[in-house]
Amino acid sequence: MTKNAVPVSPYLSASRNIAGAGGFAESVDAKTVEVPDLQVSYSDVAAYLRCGRSYLLRTRLGFLPPVSDELGYGNAVHHVMRVIAERTKAEGVLPSAAEIDSLIDSDFFLPFANKPAHKQMKDRARALVQSYVDTYPDEFLRTWATERPFELYLDGIVVSGRADVIYDEHDGIPENLAIVDYKTATGPEVEPLQLQIYADAGRREGLTVAAAFVHDMGKATRHSVDVGDAAVQGAEAQVEMAAQGLRSLSFAASPSKDKCKHCDVRLLCRDAAV
Repeated sequence: MTKNAVPVSPYLSASRNIAGAGGFAESVDAKTVEVPDLQVSYSDVAAYLRCGRSYLLRTRLGFLPPVSDELGYGNAVHHVMRVIAERTKAEGVLPSAAEIDSLIDSDFFLPFANKPAHKQMKDRARALVQSYVDTYPDEFLRTWATERPFELYLDGIVVSGRADVIYDEHDGIPENLAIVDYKTATGPEVEPLQLQIYADAGRREGLTVAAAFVHDMGKATRHSVDVGDAAVQGAEAQVEMAAQGLRSLSFAASPSKDKCKHCDVRLLCRDAAV
């Protein structure tokens, strides 16, 4: 207690105001905090499911793969295929072999290849592209879309991606769509998850996705992907499992000799099977 004049405590004023208003509330309704959906690309989901540790090192910590002559080869081939499909759709006629050669000469780009390697890979790409055009000429004339974006909304996660090309009139039915994913090379087993996600997302948009294919251009082989209801439900379960792991920051390694020997960050991983 003091005899000196001092200002009234702001807490006393606040207490008087609360008392005048009827006192403190007897109960307070708790408000839930909405957690935003996790937004990832298909590439992120696939990389995480392949190996959480590799995903952590490459995507989260930024360890990049070593530069090689072939870096960008797949993207360069995809670009040429997209241009051919778009030109065919716009003009209603396939480019000639000479026009395809000219396109590859002007647009085929490899940022890190020296001249001999660039020529070798450009010639290889020329053969792959021409083989595809010769084998599936009617498909280009049925091009519905190229680089078509998709987003699949599931519980707590949104997965985005782009389909290489979509053809209509599958099996002669105008509204039936077929999604094709180009691969310049595939492993011993074809990974169906990507096209199952795109098929699921497309159907949620109201599209009739009747079929999906992975086309291995290196082997000139086409693989049909199961996009039936059961397969799509299984794909959704994989995506939700990945979302749970990413949210909980679980980056466990899943080593195997075959997988690790092709991993760019195996020398940084204590669990690598080498």
